[in-house]
Amino acid sequence: MAAEEPIAAKPPPAWLMNLANPLVRRLLRSPLAARMGDRLVVLEFAGRRTGTPYALPVAATRVGDELLVGTQKGWKANFRGGAPAAVWVGGRNRAATVDLVEEPAALADRYAAILAANRD
Repeated sequence: MAAEEPIAAKPPPAWLMNLANPLVRRLLRSPLAARMGDRLVVLEFAGRRTGTPYALPVAATRVGDELLVGTQKGWKANFRGGAPAAVWVGGRNRAATVDLVEEPAALADRYAAILAANRD
C-alpha cells in the first residue's frame, strides 16, 4: 500500500480575500451577526509603528473570560506587550486589550484550549 501524502493547507488567493473581507466585516458589524454566534469576529486595531487602522475578520474561540485568536500572520506583532483594540462580537463593538502570547508553554496551553473548544 502506498503512503498517503500529507494534505497541505493553502490560504485562499488574495483576490478572493480582497473580495470577501469587506463583505464579512460589514456582516459581522451588523445586527445579523448576533444570530451567527461568536466564533467569527472583527478585530480593529492601529498599527504600532504607523498608526494605520486595520479591521480584520478572524476566527476566535471564547475560553473563560478570554477570546483567543490564533494566527501566524505578521499583524500579530502589533499586540506585543499588549495593545488596545475593538472587537466586534455578535454585532456589538467591545473595547479590549489584546496581548500577544509568545512563551511556548503558554502558547501551547492556548492552542490546546482552542482545539478542545472546537471539537464539535
